[in-house]
Amino acid sequence: MDVVRRFNPQITQSNLESSSSNPEEALIGHKDVDKISARIEGVEAKWNRSARPMRPVRIGSRDAPVYLSAKGAGFPVHAYLDEQNILPLDPNEGDFIERRTGRDTWTDITTREGQAWVADYRMGKLTIFRLPGHGSLPVLRNYRERFVRLSYRLGVGGEYGTAGQTTLTSQLAQGSTTTIGVDDASRLPPSGGVMLVDGAEYVDVASVDHSADEITIRARGVRATSDADRASGSTVHYCPMDVREAVAAKAAEELVRFDDWTDELVDGGRAVQAERKLDDWESEWTNTIAQYSDNYGYQ
Repeated sequence: MDVVRRFNPQITQSNLESSSSNPEEALIGHKDVDKISARIEGVEAKWNRSARPMRPVRIGSRDAPVYLSAKGAGFPVHAYLDEQNILPLDPNEGDFIERRTGRDTWTDITTREGQAWVADYRMGKLTIFRLPGHGSLPVLRNYRERFVRLSYRLGVGGEYGTAGQTTLTSQLAQGSTTTIGVDDASRLPPSGGVMLVDGAEYVDVASVDHSADEITIRARGVRATSDADRASGSTVHYCPMDVREAVAAKAAEELVRFDDWTDELVDGGRAVQAERKLDDWESEWTNTIAQYSDNYGYQ
């Protein structure tokens, strides 16, 4: 919605939703929505490489895991991640940790947290214990330097500044302005603010209770989005509005430059000069990146 309104401030969520029930009345179609989503995803990736991520980011993968060296003369040993504020490792989310048990063999210890390993997620520190039957720490240096491999998610929120994300623990009914539970309220700012629920609806959150893991919603369907039922498990995402606007500006700029959306540009019902808009959007993007550039992104 933020991107679409860059082209036409008069568009509302209901205009977009009409594309399914009344295609002839829709201002943009489903293919356009998919194209916008792809542009936003690409721009968010650019943001993450330039400034502190505003959403959880996966580091490593099964095909390209992160390798860590073993620090210490004997068990238990420590391994240090390049980042702090790591989300708890969850195999259901695709996270994993494996330790070397031979020249070309690895043992998956993801589900053995507390027995085979522990983590200080805030500081990005792992402690790995000796596995029964696997002897002492390998002596060969190349084994020690690639002793653990893993994939994990870099978190947002909590004590680390400007963004946060959690999930609803129960359904949020259409029209309801209430106090509702979330999985981890500490990931959100206690003062509340405008947050995006289910990737589709902005809500105005009056307050966040970290101790009770609850948020109190003051208004639904703000910023021209639609108030609707939101299922348990839906994401609740917060980031500063200037960052959301900067991402929307950059995505809109790329739609014009690379997808030829020049004809969609209107301002108060009148066509506007594309280059002027593009310059404004690029300036908004670069200025916001500069504002947050002291919070380094991941590489």
